[in-house]
Amino acid sequence: MNPDQLEIVCWDEKWKDLLGRRDVSNFTDPDNIRYYRAFNGVVNKVTGPAYSACEFGCGSGTHLIYARDLFERLYFVDGSPNALLYAEFLLSMPGGSKKGSFIKDNVLDSKLESDLFYFTFNSGVIEHYSEEDIFRILQNMRRVSKPGGKVLVAWPNLLSIASVYLRLTGHSLTTERYYRPKKIRNITLEAGLSGIQSYNFPIVWPPGFSQNFYARTSGIERMLANMGMGFLHILSAEKVGRTK
Repeated sequence: MNPDQLEIVCWDEKWKDLLGRRDVSNFTDPDNIRYYRAFNGVVNKVTGPAYSACEFGCGSGTHLIYARDLFERLYFVDGSPNALLYAEFLLSMPGGSKKGSFIKDNVLDSKLESDLFYFTFNSGVIEHYSEEDIFRILQNMRRVSKPGGKVLVAWPNLLSIASVYLRLTGHSLTTERYYRPKKIRNITLEAGLSGIQSYNFPIVWPPGFSQNFYARTSGIERMLANMGMGFLHILSAEKVGRTK
């Protein structure tokens, strides 16, 4: 079994467990809500309302579900069958008004057609892959995007306060690698994308503090985020021209 297949199998078991427990904590836990709303704010800056969006390596699909009001059509793509089932379950929760398309596909060797989506993104994917594989993932993301479409990748800042805390408390995976934004920027350019922008992620503190603490220290958190100490690194780019 190659590393990519092993990655899919390991995650597939995780999504199977969460689906079996009908876990909806991404929409009920205050720390999770705070994180996903912050990510959605960045998505809104990058693309604003658009016709279609694809979470390319969607896992639970929660990032796209939080952003669903920005898009007419939602596409969830993952190599894990249980990830797609779990994402479909979460999208169907009471209060959800959108339907989605759930597509089994490999981010490294995508079989999707070209020029499909106005916005293609993932979060928490590329840090599990080598530089060569990240190049392939970004090439595929560019290919499936429409001309003028936006591409976004987000990955943990493993030197951030939140990441260090999560590793110390056993929430880290052994496959995570540290990539500086400059490295991912260069790979993104090599993959044929242009117009690269970077974004400071506003979440600095690790989960587990009271909402009152977050409110009282919001000014400090903003300052640290503007210094690049947020939990995520985020880059966006644009596809110029049709896929040849």
